[in-house]
Amino acid sequence: MKKRIQKSAQGLLGDVLRKVPIGGVGEIKVPSDVRRVLFANIEKMRESALDIFAKEVARVLSQIDFQKILKDAFDNYTLKIEARVKLEPKGSKASKKDKK
Repeated sequence: MKKRIQKSAQGLLGDVLRKVPIGGVGEIKVPSDVRRVLFANIEKMRESALDIFAKEVARVLSQIDFQKILKDAFDNYTLKIEARVKLEPKGSKASKKDKK
């Protein structure tokens, strides 16, 4: 029964998309069984797309040699850190601004 509903939904979806302009898609009356199948298929497509994306990102990241990049950066560059610390007596104008 489920396969029959899926087949009819696929055929119905193709017919609907060919006949109805994009602006009128929200007005189409679709039986609840077909709607459930369509939503299930949309969810499966979303999950598949996320899986494919995650695998592709993992593949790209696995090819990057972070150790080599960091070694190159530390060997060829100097790390320079600048900090400014200012101590002011309590009751000065600057410390009153910080309290607000």
